[in-house]
Amino acid sequence: MCNFKRKPEPVAPSCPLCQQPYTDEDGPQSPCLLPACFHTFCIQCVGSKCATSTEDTEQTPDSLFDCPTCNEPCSTPLELLKSDFSVLSELHAFKMASGLLELQCQDCDEQYEARHHCLDCGLLLCEECTKYHIRSKRSKSHELITVEEMRLLGKLPTKPKKKCAKHKEKNLRLYCKTCQCLICDDCPIKDHKGHEYELLAEIVEEQKVELQGQAKLSDLSTLPLRDTIVTLEAECTKLGKARDDTKALIRSHFKRIQDALTRRSLALELEVEEVCKRKQEVLAAQKRKVATAISSLENGALQARRAAENGSDQEVASTFVQIIDGLRGVREKKRDFEPQTLGEVGFGVGDGERWDEMEKKASEYGMVWGSDVRGAECVAQGEGTIKAFDGCRAAFQVKARDLKGSEWKSGGDLVQLEDGEEQAEEGGG
Repeated sequence: MCNFKRKPEPVAPSCPLCQQPYTDEDGPQSPCLLPACFHTFCIQCVGSKCATSTEDTEQTPDSLFDCPTCNEPCSTPLELLKSDFSVLSELHAFKMASGLLELQCQDCDEQYEARHHCLDCGLLLCEECTKYHIRSKRSKSHELITVEEMRLLGKLPTKPKKKCAKHKEKNLRLYCKTCQCLICDDCPIKDHKGHEYELLAEIVEEQKVELQGQAKLSDLSTLPLRDTIVTLEAECTKLGKARDDTKALIRSHFKRIQDALTRRSLALELEVEEVCKRKQEVLAAQKRKVATAISSLENGALQARRAAENGSDQEVASTFVQIIDGLRGVREKKRDFEPQTLGEVGFGVGDGERWDEMEKKASEYGMVWGSDVRGAECVAQGEGTIKAFDGCRAAFQVKARDLKGSEWKSGGDLVQLEDGEEQAEEGGG
């Protein structure tokens, strides 16, 4: 007998939406995996979400419903969603540890209650089969533990092989590449005649290698996303400092003009807060999207590894295409790695203002700005730009685009000053 330590009390895995414990593969509470983001919910909650989304007029044509956790669109029909066998394994482990899983002998046809578990060959054995196992030359050196010890150790029994739905006594030991499904030895005779197929054990080895490779690629894909998170956090920090500095500058300006500008000062401070709030919301929303992408990639990589390392041949083959397509879809999804707004905010006043004029304009004094413009995409257009280079006064048009590529502002006159410097003024072109 082996030495073992008692594990903590098991907890049944449950659906994060309805909080109900998951059930086995064919029940309404069975766990199903969303291939677009690799989040798991019970089939009943997914069906309810799908039904609700069909009534949503804003739902995109390619999406049947959005993931309740990350809002990632899911275009896979409900009936094509695969069971999350890693969660099913957790469920079986819970049942095993709780004594809820009925264990039968896997070495004979009598289906007697299992009494022992072989650590070497993984079989559950009844009393008679245990005696034979101990006497047999090929297995007498194997290490056996009782079913009770097996429960305490949290070990799971070997998963039974699934039978063909049409040829009831035949094991699903082939994989049809044409139909992308599991078949038995008799299926190619008629239903899959002329199809390309291979032994399940051989193709699963290839699929496991591919799953591991896809998991590594997904890990690598998180690196620029993590850098984006760092950049966004830096912009948030920069924005916070810029907010504080700008508010201090505003207070210093308005202190000089006393009560006449106090109301305007408070209004501008509020505007700073609004601008910063808007920008923070933009940065926070982008950060959430990036974090969601990382989560999807990590969940996908974990799912791929679990499939490659822990899945049975049938489970790997049946979920391979969906996992691979899901991983590629998550990785290839177009994302903006640059912040959608900058951590900048400032305050300014017009040049050449007289004190008496400023008093009259106190109600409109000052402005708050937050830069959302890409400098490289600011262009001057029109014939005036050529004349300006010759030192002449000329009209031109400036167009600037924001971080999303939309036109932000245009206008301006180019004026030739006496000292040779050029100044842009609004209102031209």
